[in-house]
Amino acid sequence: MTPPTVQFIPGAAAPSLVIHDEFNGTGGLSGRTPDTVDNGNTWTIESGTSYTVTGGNTYPVSGVGKSVTIDCGSSNYEILMIARASTTSQTRNGVVTHYSDDDNYVLFTVTASGLILRERSSGINTDTVLITPVGLNANAEQLWTVEITGTSYSVALERASTGTPSFGPVTGTVSLTATTKVGMWWSANGFDQYITDFKVYT
Repeated sequence: MTPPTVQFIPGAAAPSLVIHDEFNGTGGLSGRTPDTVDNGNTWTIESGTSYTVTGGNTYPVSGVGKSVTIDCGSSNYEILMIARASTTSQTRNGVVTHYSDDDNYVLFTVTASGLILRERSSGINTDTVLITPVGLNANAEQLWTVEITGTSYSVALERASTGTPSFGPVTGTVSLTATTKVGMWWSANGFDQYITDFKVYT
């Protein structure tokens, strides 16, 4: 009797690290190539915004409330970002996804209200509180983990040094069109709002 044929079906390929910026060196973000892993694209600064890079940090000098973006080449991706929480209740920074232009994008951030999903469409913000309250430690680095598959998302936030406390993951969908541009966002100026690490896997 002939034994049955066994067919091997390989699993899905492991995600690839396509962007990694540790913000080494000095200068501005505009036109900057990520210093560790790059996919041939550079950071784009939106109008009226100035950001600086120094000593492994990037932070806004002026013109906050705008996005800094880079094209990751896919509408399915995972972002890992390490940022300092400037107060015990807010991050004053966030992760940008689904970016088309400065009037159309998705933002994940923490305000005094909690972990926020902001859908900015045609210049109008619609905020949804995903988790409340969110208690953050002042000046502790926080690790954002944001996974995007088309219009679906999963977002979590934890202390970068220990992995605790953890908020999320929270999952859902957004109404904006899937795009390949991702990025960072700040709501306040100054060095105490710094971001130290930004990675994208596709």
